[in-house]
Parts: sequence; structure tokens; C-alpha cells
Amino acid sequence: MKTLVISRINELTQKIKPTDSFILFVAGHGVLLQNQYYMLTSDYDGTLGENNMISSNEIVEMSKKIKSLSQLFIFDTCHAGGVDYIVSGLYDARMSVLAKKMGLHIYASANSIQQAIDGYKGNGLFTYTLLDGLNNNKAADKNNDKNNDKNNDKKVSLVELGEYSKQTTSDISKKLGHSQTPLIINFGKDNPVYNLK
Repeated sequence: MKTLVISRINELTQKIKPTDSFILFVAGHGVLLQNQYYMLTSDYDGTLGENNMISSNEIVEMSKKIKSLSQLFIFDTCHAGGVDYIVSGLYDARMSVLAKKMGLHIYASANSIQQAIDGYKGNGLFTYTLLDGLNNNKAADKNNDKNNDKNNDKKVSLVELGEYSKQTTSDISKKLGHSQTPLIINFGKDNPVYNLK
């Protein structure tokens, strides 16, 4: 499965233009081994192996080939905060030159030592809060004081969505007696995700 995933992303790198947006969304299993994050492919059967693990270094190399100036990486897996170690690789000198034009956003559902809550209202907790933020917080607690449009410009941006999801995930996980603190990293240009009605 690893070969197929990498092959498909490599195919996309040939088609994606700088004006396109690129989103990689991973909901599944993740592990941290020797300070390196690995996402596990769908054929993971409980035994870690070269064919079912995609390393953070491989993710960095794939992302460097993507020409899109708007990139969002979402990892809803356990230990997803381990992607923090790949940030320096993603945001290298080449990207710092493009920083004013480029937006690079990384959402990780939990820090590097945390388990991500799965099976919360049909999704992982972090995915649930992302969807809630995209749904104008309609599913949130009626007493919710969180807002997905912090600057009140009638738009929800990538930065605002990440902040909303981080806070909401942390709050809900505490109520459930679990500690889950997403890692949200934003570089360069922020882009609107959608306009509010």
C-alpha cells in the first residue's frame, strides 16, 4: 500500500499547478519511533514494516515536489505531533523565499506522546472538530464561546480553522478525561477556507 500512496502523490505532483490548493488528509494510525513520525498505511496488520510505514522524511520529500502555493497537511493519527520534527525540512530555504506567496499549514491531531481519540461521533475527535469548524460551529455546545471567525471578517481562514479545532479538541478531550492537544503550524500566507453566510 505504501508504494501505491507514494505513486499517487507523485502522479499529483505532475498535475498540480502553483495556483491549485493541495490537501493531504490522513486519518488512521501513526507511530513515533526514535523521534521520527510514521503514518501507517491501511494494510497495517499490527506488525510494523517498511511496506506499511511512510516516514516524515518521505512526506517532506513528496511535499517539496508539489508546486501548489497553498498546502495543508492534516494528520489525525496518534503521535501526529511528531511531525513537528519535519517542519524544518518542509520550511527550508527554498520555501522561505516563497513565504510571502506560499501558505504551508500543518494540523496534527495530538502531540508526539499522545493518543488521538477515535470513534467520537463517527470520526476521530480532531476530524470531528475540523468538520464542526467548517460547519460554522453548529454542532458545538450551545454554551460554546469559541468562534471559528476570530477577526469577524465573515470568512474562516486556514489559521482560524486550525485554532478553533485545536481549542475545541483540547476542551472536549478534557471533558472525556483524556489529554489531547493538537499541534497547529502555519507558515506564510493564510487563505480563506470559506465565506460565512
